Amino acid sequence: MVWSCFCILYTVLWLNGGPRCSSVAYGASEEIGPFRIRPDGNSLYLNPYAWNNLMNILFIDSPAGVGFHIRIKQQIYIHLVTRKQDHVYIRDLFFLTAAEDAYIFLINWFERFPQYKRREVYIAGESYADGHYVPQLAQLVYHKNKEVKNPTIDFKGFMVRL
Repeated sequence: MVWSCFCILYTVLWLNGGPRCSSVAYGASEEIGPFRIRPDGNSLYLNPYAWNNLMNILFIDSPAGVGFHIRIKQQIYIHLVTRKQDHVYIRDLFFLTAAEDAYIFLINWFERFPQYKRREVYIAGESYADGHYVPQLAQLVYHKNKEVKNPTIDFKGFMVRL
């Protein structure tokens, strides 16, 4: 889900924590998104404090299996078992897989919507995401960008709570 203004020169990728809390269902509709759900659940109202008033914001559900994001669980398990043989903890692999999935999504998203390609990108989140998903995805994007001359993602930084 993307809400944007083409005059704004940067984009923020938002990840909710939880773990397994939907960024679309919670972050976009109950926190920083452009609309809020009325208490009766039948209509929306504008959020005067929405972040999209100041930036392009991209909400994705992560890790796989959260919200509307569908991935075959067996593939995740096979990937984790294979990597476990390399003496890496399954918990760390789960986060790495989440970061890899989000990175692939971002690359594909920027290819699909090239008008956002040269905007500065920041990664942010809350709760469990700002301590796990955000820094691991930020590290992955940073290292992948170092490997290529003209990276697809114009990554500038990430935001976490102190």
